[in-house]
Amino acid sequence: MMCMKPYENPVWWLYDAMLYGKKIFLRTVHPSDAAALYCWENNFDYREAGSSAKHFTKEEIKNFVLNSYHDIHLEKQLRWMICPVKSEKKAVNSGSAFTASFSESIGCIDLFDFDEHNRKAGVGILIAEPKHRKNGYGSEALSILVRYCFSILHLKQLYCTIAKDNRASLNLFTKHGFKISRTGKNQRVKNGLTDVCFLQLFNKNWHVEQSRKTTLSSGRAPCQMIGRTLFFSQ
Repeated sequence: MMCMKPYENPVWWLYDAMLYGKKIFLRTVHPSDAAALYCWENNFDYREAGSSAKHFTKEEIKNFVLNSYHDIHLEKQLRWMICPVKSEKKAVNSGSAFTASFSESIGCIDLFDFDEHNRKAGVGILIAEPKHRKNGYGSEALSILVRYCFSILHLKQLYCTIAKDNRASLNLFTKHGFKISRTGKNQRVKNGLTDVCFLQLFNKNWHVEQSRKTTLSSGRAPCQMIGRTLFFSQ
C-alpha cells in the first residue's frame, strides 16, 4: 500500500477491496464480523422500512459471510463494513496489518437488488451504536459509496425507502442529493406499519453537481489512477 495516510489527506481511494475516507474506511465482510452481523440483522430497531421480518440464524449469517464473493454482478448485492480510520491507525502502529484490514466496524452500508440491465441498485446504511452517530461517519460512508457506484460501477440510479418520521435518515440522504420521488402507505417497520418516502439519485444529476463543486474548488479531477490505486478527490 502507498505510504500516504488516509486520515491525513482529504482524498478517497479504492485499494484491494477497501474504500478510504478521512474519518472512515469501507472494507469487505470478514468471518470475524459474523457475531456483529447476527445482532444487527435480528435487531428490529435497525430494520429498514419495508424490509423482511425474518429472523436470521447464526448458521445463515455464517454462510452469508463465508460464501460472499463481494461481486455485485454475481450476488446482486454488496456489503461494506464501516470502520473508523482511527481504529486502523492504531492497528498499523501496533504492527498488525491483518488487524488493520479487519478492525472494529461500527456499522455497514449495502447495495441490494442490483439491476444490471437498468444499472440501478438500492442503498441501505446502519450506524449501530448511538455513540457513533452524529459524528459524520454515516455521511462520509454514503458519500464514498455514491461516488463508487457512479464512477466505478457506472450505475445510472440509486434509490432507498425511508419511513416518513425518520428525519435523521431523510436528512442524510437528501443532503447527498437524493430526491423524494413519491410516498407510500402501510409499509412494515418494527412497530407495525408506517408511511414511507421513496428517494432516488440519478448519475447524471450527481455528475453535474460534482462538476460544479470541482469548478468552485481547486479544479482537481474527480478521480485519477496512480499505479494500482484509484484516488477520489473530495
